[in-house]
Amino acid sequence: MNTPAPARNARRLQSEAPGRSAHVSLRKLQTPAVRKSLAAATPTVLVQGNVKLPLANATPAEIATLTQRIMLGLTGNVYYDLPDLLAALTASWNGQSALTLQIQAVREELKALLAAQVNETNLGREILKSAARGCESADSSDEALVSVGWALRKAHRSPSTVLPAPVGVVVKSTLFPGTMASKWRRVDLFRLYEYQYAVPENSSTNPDWDLLPITSVPTSSATLPSATIGKALHFRVRAMGTKGPGPWSAPVSTLVL
Repeated sequence: MNTPAPARNARRLQSEAPGRSAHVSLRKLQTPAVRKSLAAATPTVLVQGNVKLPLANATPAEIATLTQRIMLGLTGNVYYDLPDLLAALTASWNGQSALTLQIQAVREELKALLAAQVNETNLGREILKSAARGCESADSSDEALVSVGWALRKAHRSPSTVLPAPVGVVVKSTLFPGTMASKWRRVDLFRLYEYQYAVPENSSTNPDWDLLPITSVPTSSATLPSATIGKALHFRVRAMGTKGPGPWSAPVSTLVL
């Protein structure tokens, strides 16, 4: 009576020393060409078709999981002594695992890069806004702005005459005693503003505007230097455009607080 093949294999494995390993070079099996050759090799025994292989639409993770399961199942199996296939499965599992780790690392790096791109884009928006304001403050004419590469609003135009005097000028106290601040309504198409102020020793004396220095600011507000509390402060402002300075606003007078 012939002994079944599984029994013969079991007895042979039991008679051999523990830790038996196939004399197969795993280094050679690591190369893609060798693994591909093993995968395409024609089996010596006809496949009966009893194994269910849902591989057509399997994901890389599913292929890796099945490869690992079969690799572990063949290791030390009493029914099968297939060292070449076990070595090929081991090499395939190692290759898939290594690529999975690399892909995870790349995904984490890509995630960090995308977050950095969002931050850099937001910063770029703010820098562009500052650049636009800076160019308009320096020269708001169409010719100058277009020379830089800015697109102009349809309603934008360069003034044909000097700009009007600012209106709505107010001078108020701040949180710091003796320091006053002024603001006024924005003048369209301005390049910058120029203002003068005076705090005469004699509060009843009107300032000689022609002798006072002129200070430039890029916005419609200004914080004035600290002055003596209780003294009279006089202030006026004008807008600068492409045609030069416009007329001065009506002087505003108040007490330093």
